[in-house]
Amino acid sequence: MGKDFSAYQIVMSGIYLHFPFCQSKCSYCDFYSIVYSEKLVSGYIQALKSEIQLRSGFFPGNKNIETLYIGGGTPSLLSPERLKDILHHLSDFFNIIESPEITIEVNPGGTFTQVFSDYKKSGINRISIGAQSFRKNELALMKRIHNPEDIKTVCSYVRKAGLENFSLDLMYGLPGQNRKDWEYSLFESIALKPKHISAYNLTWSGKTPLGRKIIKGYIPTPQEKAVSEMYLYTDKILSENGFEHYEISNYALPGYRCIHNEGYWTDQPYLGLGPSAHSFSENKRFWNVSDVKEYISRLSQSVLPVEEEEVLSAEQRRAECIAVGLRRKEGIDIRHNSIDLSKVDNFIQKGLAVHVGKKLKLTPRGMLFADEVALRVV
Repeated sequence: MGKDFSAYQIVMSGIYLHFPFCQSKCSYCDFYSIVYSEKLVSGYIQALKSEIQLRSGFFPGNKNIETLYIGGGTPSLLSPERLKDILHHLSDFFNIIESPEITIEVNPGGTFTQVFSDYKKSGINRISIGAQSFRKNELALMKRIHNPEDIKTVCSYVRKAGLENFSLDLMYGLPGQNRKDWEYSLFESIALKPKHISAYNLTWSGKTPLGRKIIKGYIPTPQEKAVSEMYLYTDKILSENGFEHYEISNYALPGYRCIHNEGYWTDQPYLGLGPSAHSFSENKRFWNVSDVKEYISRLSQSVLPVEEEEVLSAEQRRAECIAVGLRRKEGIDIRHNSIDLSKVDNFIQKGLAVHVGKKLKLTPRGMLFADEVALRVV
């Protein structure tokens, strides 16, 4: 079972591993990934091991690592043997606690007969399944390679392996999608009894095939009002089914929040490994090159593959903490963040925000205006 951090201060560190390979590219995705190549994967693993070694002193005082998150891309394309090797290598260079939360992202549609049992033996204890939709036409629009039955199949394999802590990723606000379409995917997900559901509003970009089709008018532009209604409906239905709406896009049964992501949202240090991965510690943020070949080339010479870094001022840190904190159920501390409540009186009067003790929190409807409230506060 995951931890519930709502009652006390979070102090933790996490590591993210980016596996930048997919079987094919989804039409909406603007994360860095390329089509799977065995030659490049082999080179990537060697480079990743080198980066792990070079970054062994990243956390001051050799701080304990409580969470590992293996994302992508499609990291489930890695064999269990390779994953076990990578995790073992990590434990050689970092102090990982005895029972860390270890998440791996999985796309339905693969061959998973024995995989999840092997994952469990490797220490992986949380599965994030990229379902996205239970409608065939929506999956086709997104260029997903699975069908709705594949989602149910992979969930059954996860359970058979004894991995009860699994999450389903869903996407709403798709072109042409209505509330009835979304309702169907939502209830199909609930029926599979996940411990966690992430419901993301499609953020489309002109850099993606889907975004270009929207710009050219080939498919309809998602309407803000309809998207807002889907978001509020999600909050209502999942809350009625026992899920805690703990972050604007995330819902968990009690005790099953994603600990790793809680670290991102509460200003904790994290290390990102792999092409395009981001890292943060104290007041410094940096990110790796978004190119597998360049990543491999630099690390073959024992050179860190950093593309750029920035040092954040105290005011930048404050602004980011406020913006991210308002997305969480717990809200933000008024005194710690020097909040002038008169700036948000209008939001409080409209029922979009509440002032409870030392906290300023957004209501579910208020989360639709999270960015606007953050700007007003800052």
